[in-house]
Amino acid sequence: RGPARDVVTLLLVGRLVAPKRVDRFLRVLAAVHRASAVPVRGIVVGDGPLRASIEAQARALGLDGTTFHVTGAQADVTPWYQCAD
Repeated sequence: RGPARDVVTLLLVGRLVAPKRVDRFLRVLAAVHRASAVPVRGIVVGDGPLRASIEAQARALGLDGTTFHVTGAQADVTPWYQCAD
């Protein structure tokens, strides 16, 4: 419970492989995005063999560039944690 924000940011950090269940994160993100009165965006920090399919799933769920972004691998994830809710 911090100061009110214009956008709520949800974050997933990890390698983009099946055991990480990024598909589940996307389904939850899409549901929250549809139901929330406050804009919600999701950021995935990481890379891996499922990146293309994750981006395709996001588009299929109606998540566009303003509501979902994959950053790719990052040497320092601290700034991403700091911008997340």
